[in-house]
Formats: sequence, structure tokens, C-alpha cells
Amino acid sequence: FVEFEDIQNASRCLQYFQHNLVQLEGSTLHFSYSTRTSVVTHEQLVQSLASSSRVLLVHVVNLMYPVSIEMLHTVFARHGTVEKIVTFQKDQSVFQAMGQLSQPAEAAQALQLLDSCNLFTGCNTLKIQYSTFGELTVKYNNAKTRDFINHDLPTGPDSNTLNGQMDTPFGNNL
Repeated sequence: FVEFEDIQNASRCLQYFQHNLVQLEGSTLHFSYSTRTSVVTHEQLVQSLASSSRVLLVHVVNLMYPVSIEMLHTVFARHGTVEKIVTFQKDQSVFQAMGQLSQPAEAAQALQLLDSCNLFTGCNTLKIQYSTFGELTVKYNNAKTRDFINHDLPTGPDSNTLNGQMDTPFGNNL
């Protein structure tokens, strides 16, 4: 991203590069306007999210055992009211989820205390960061998505049972 002092300079730059293509290591650079009003650093973004975000992005790495919504709910509920959880898994080595707590302070506490903790001894390590999502949308209550506030959602297509019982293998440090 490049931030200009005013819209006129940004417009001149955009017009120039639309007519004068630039190649960088064999790739053509394309210029366009951003919907952002200013450029922020990663640190500024994290600081901003820390004061306002209720949604956390969770990666479970060093995956040796299955992870469920119920398991994540149990772990995160120790730090506040868990409203929603959405899970997804792109490959067998990393499990991902987003969890929404009721207050930003609860999300901040969960991130601070749970990041880099293991769900099981020596494995299933939580890597947590703030999500840029302000609110999670949950359409179904099933094994992959859950709205803990709205219990009346349908289970949806291809839903797994909600009644699967899990042991509590979290250890005492979570």
C-alpha cells in the first residue's frame, strides 16, 4: 500500500501507471484504489483489534488428536462467555477455528492466557490471534459451526451429531 497526501496525487499516480505498465521480476504491477483511508502497520492493527475485537482466530498446530467445538468451548469459556464458534480444516496438520466471546476484554484475556498452550500434553498447540471479523455469522448448529446464544438454528446439511461426548484431556494449565 502507498498512502498519498491527498486524492489528487493518488489519482495522478493511478492514471500514470494505467498507461505506463511496470514489470517487476516478470510480473506486471497493477495499481488501484483501496477502500482503506490510511495505511496502518501490523502493530497498529493488532493494537486496534485488542481494544475492540471479540473474535479470535485459532490455529491448532502439532495436531495429534481430534479437536471439537465442545472442546474449544470448554477451554475458552474459562475466560468469558463464548457466543459462537466456527471451525474449518484445510489439511490434516492444522485445525482452524474462530471464536466469538461476548466482550473484547474476555477475548484479550483468552488470547493472552491460552496462546501457545497445549490442549493435550505436548501436542495440539493453540496459536491465537485477533480476527479482523467484527461478528461471526452462524447459520447452523452442528459439529462445525455453533451459535451458543441461538439454540434454535437448524443443524444444516451433512451435519454430524451434536451429542458426541468428549473426555476432558485439557490438563490443569488451560
